[in-house]
Amino acid sequence: MKNTKTNKILLIILAVIFMATLFSACDLIKGLLPGGDDGGNDGYTIEKEIIISINETYDFTLLLDDEENAIFTLVSADTSKVTVSGNNITGIAVTTSPVLVTATSEDGAKIVKISVRVTYANVSSVSIESEDELIVALPVSEAIPTFDFTAKINENTNPAEAISWSVYLDGTEVTTGSGKNFSYTPTLRNKNYVVYVVVGDKTASENFGVYDDIFLSCERKLYLIGEKVKLDVIFALNGVTDDEVTAKLFKNSVEISNGSYGYSSSDDRTGKFTIEIDTESYLSGEYNFKVQVGDKKSNTVAIEVSAYTVAQRVSINSPSNLLQEGTVQKVTFSATTEPLAVSEASIKWYVNGVYKNSGKTFEYTPSAKGEYQITAKVGDETSRIETVVYMPDASLHEYTLAYHKYGGYLQNRYITSFEELKNIILYTIENQLNGSSGNPLKIYVDYAFSDFGDEIENAMNKSVESGVLSGLSYLESGKIYSLSFNDYKISDTEISIVNSPSKDAPTKYTKTSQNTAVEPHFAEEGTIHTFYIDSVSETMDVSTSNMLYKAVQWGYRPNIKGTKAEELQAIYLNAKNALCSIIKDGMSDYEKVHAIYDWIVYNVRYDDDCAYSDNVSANAYINLNEHMKHYGFYLEGIFGSAFYGVDSHAVCDGKSKAFVLMCGIEGIEAVRVGGEVYNGQWSGHAWNKVKIAIDGVGDGEKNWYCVDTTWGDSEVSGSEYLSHSYFLITDREISATHRESTNITYPVANKKFDYFTAEKFSGTYDFYIESQAEFNALIKYAKNNGLDAIEYRVKEGVDVSVSEANYNSAINPYDRWIVGSYYTIPTRVT
Repeated sequence: MKNTKTNKILLIILAVIFMATLFSACDLIKGLLPGGDDGGNDGYTIEKEIIISINETYDFTLLLDDEENAIFTLVSADTSKVTVSGNNITGIAVTTSPVLVTATSEDGAKIVKISVRVTYANVSSVSIESEDELIVALPVSEAIPTFDFTAKINENTNPAEAISWSVYLDGTEVTTGSGKNFSYTPTLRNKNYVVYVVVGDKTASENFGVYDDIFLSCERKLYLIGEKVKLDVIFALNGVTDDEVTAKLFKNSVEISNGSYGYSSSDDRTGKFTIEIDTESYLSGEYNFKVQVGDKKSNTVAIEVSAYTVAQRVSINSPSNLLQEGTVQKVTFSATTEPLAVSEASIKWYVNGVYKNSGKTFEYTPSAKGEYQITAKVGDETSRIETVVYMPDASLHEYTLAYHKYGGYLQNRYITSFEELKNIILYTIENQLNGSSGNPLKIYVDYAFSDFGDEIENAMNKSVESGVLSGLSYLESGKIYSLSFNDYKISDTEISIVNSPSKDAPTKYTKTSQNTAVEPHFAEEGTIHTFYIDSVSETMDVSTSNMLYKAVQWGYRPNIKGTKAEELQAIYLNAKNALCSIIKDGMSDYEKVHAIYDWIVYNVRYDDDCAYSDNVSANAYINLNEHMKHYGFYLEGIFGSAFYGVDSHAVCDGKSKAFVLMCGIEGIEAVRVGGEVYNGQWSGHAWNKVKIAIDGVGDGEKNWYCVDTTWGDSEVSGSEYLSHSYFLITDREISATHRESTNITYPVANKKFDYFTAEKFSGTYDFYIESQAEFNALIKYAKNNGLDAIEYRVKEGVDVSVSEANYNSAINPYDRWIVGSYYTIPTRVT
C-alpha cells in the first residue's frame, strides 16, 4: 500500500486556511464609540450622559484595557424616574432634569457618574380604529351617517403628540382635522372615501363610504401554479342572493373557466364572497377575474400566475432496483412535477447531460460498466438527478449505495467526477459524518486526474465555504482512498472540524444601533403566510445551519435531525416568522426580495466583536479555528433562540446565508458569493446574487442581480443606516468595490436596474436627482411627510444646493442630513 499521507497534508491545510480566511469576515470601517477613559488608571471618575425613552433599558458595560468587564453597583438618585437592576438602567417616567446614576466598582476605586435623561418613546406605529362598519349599504331614503375614527398609537408616546387627519375623495383632499378622535360625514353616496391619520412620520389609512347598491374592492395578486386562487371581494348591497354572484376567468379576452365562490353575509347590506379558481393546469401569465353581481355591477381584477423559481422542482419516482449489481437491467423512471403543473411533453430526460427522450416516463438500460446520472428537466431551471449504476464487480458495489444528497445530486461513494469529489468532502465535513481519524471515509475514484492531493486542494478552493476548517489527509490504494479530516495536531492540541458555532464573540466594541430615520420597505403585518418550501415533497437531512440554508437553496424541504435539532428547528421557524412579518401572499418576487433585503439590513446588527475578535494563540490556524466558532458567522447569530428579536448580529457570512435561506423559503433562487471587498485594502467578504423578474426590466424574464446586505448597511458614528446602494445592481456596478473569487463560477448579473429611478415620490419624481428643481421637490416631500432622512442619488455632474428661499421653512430640521449627505449614494459605474 502506497502511503502518500505526509505528501499533501501541509498543502491542503494551507489551502483550507486560505479559503476560510478569504470568506471569514468583512473588514468594514466601523466607527467605535469609547466605552470609558484610557482604562489604564487604577482609580478614576468618568462622567457620561445618556438619553433613553420610557421603558427603554440601557445596558451599562464599562470596558477596561486588557481586563474582563468590571463589576459595578448602580444607584439611582430618583427611582421614580430611573431604576437600576444589575447592569441595566431603565427609564420609568419623563425627566425635567437629568437623574444621576452612580456606578461604583467592587473595590470603590472606579466611579462612573451617569446623567440620565428620560424622554417619551418615538411614534413607531399608528392605526385607525372605528366601531362603525366602514362600507355601508343604505337605501336612498336613509340619511348618510357620520363615521367616527380613533387614532391608536404605540405606548409611552408624548400625550401632546400632534395628530392630524385628512379625508380624500378621488385624490382630492376634502377636509382635515386634528386630535386623537375624528369624525366625518360623507356628502356623496356611492363614492370611495379614504381617511388618513398622520402622527410624526407614521401614516395609516382606511377606505369608507355609503352605497345604494354594491361596492367591489379587490387588489392585483400573484399566485403560483398549482395553488388555488382565493380572492376576497368585499361588497355592500341590498337583497342580492347567492345565485346572482358569478365569477369568470379570462386570458386574452377568452373565457377559461367558470369560478366557484362561497357567499356569506351577516345581513342583507354587507358581506363578502371568495373566488376559488384552481390553476393546476394553467401556464404562467396574466389572467383577469371578472366578478358580476346580477345586472347591477361588475369589476375586473388582474391576477398573475407564475411558476416557482427555485431550480429543483421535478421529482423522479425511482424504482427499487435503481442501484444494480451483476447484470445489465432496464430501469424505468416516472416523473411528477409537484407542485408545478406542466404538460408531459415538456418533461425532458438526460443521461450524463445528453438529451434522450421526453415524456412522463423514461426507460434506460446501461450500455457498459459505470455510473449514469439520469436527469429530468422542465425548462432551463428545473431538474432532479438520480443515479443508475451497473457494477459487475461485487467488491465495488458497496461504493455505489446511495450516500447523501448535496447540490441537487443523489450521490454515493463511487466518485466519477470532480464535482462529486468536492461534494462528498464538503458534505462529510459539514455534517461531521465519518472521516475522523478513527473512522476514515473510503471512496472509489474512477476518473482521470494527475495527482489526488492537488485534486483535493482544487476541490476545496472551488467551494464557497465558511465555518468549515479541516486538515485533510488520505491513504491511497489503487483507486481506493481513505479520507481523514481531523487527525492532525498543533502543539499536541488536536484541532477538530468547525462546522457550527459554539459561542458569542467576546464583548470589546460598543454595539452599533439601527438609525430609524430611514424606514424599511415592509409592513409588520404579522399575518399567516404560505411558504413555497412547505409544498416541496422531496426532503434533505440537515444537521447544521450551514446545511440548512444550502438544502433550502437547492430546493429541498429540510428534514432537521442530529444533536442540534432543537436549535436548528428554532432557527428555521424564526426565519419563517420573520418572513410572516414582512411578506403577504400575492406579493411579487421583487417585493419579497425588497422586503427580505430591508429586514436583514434593518434588523441585523453588524457584529464588530466577531469581525475583529482578538487572537488567542500565536498560531494563525488555531486563531482562525477559534474565530469560526463565533455565532456571527452563521445563521445562529441572526435566528438563534438567544438572539432573534433581541439582538440579531452577524458579519457578512451570516447575513449572506440568511438572505439565501429567506429567499429559498419563498421559492426565490439566490446564491452566496465569496470574494473580496476594497476598503483601503482588499479583504475577505461574502454577498449574494438573486434571480427575479422585475416589471419594466426586459420582457418579464428572470435575471440575476447582485445584493449586499452588509455594505447596504452604512455606519456613521456608531449608528447603522439602511440604504439601497447595493440592492439589485450589476456585476459591473459592484466591481468598483467587490471582486468575486476566481476559483468559482457565479451567475452573471448584467441586467440594469436602478432602484432610485424605479421608486417614486409625489407621484412624479424619483429619487435620482437630476436637477435643482427635483432636489427642491425632494426637500418639500421630506418636510411634508415628516421625514428625518431620506435616500437619494445625484446624477454625476449635477450640482445641487439648498435654496435660500426655502431653507428656514423646509431644510432647517434636516440641515445635518442635507448638508452631510449621509444618504447620497456614490456614483456607480454605468
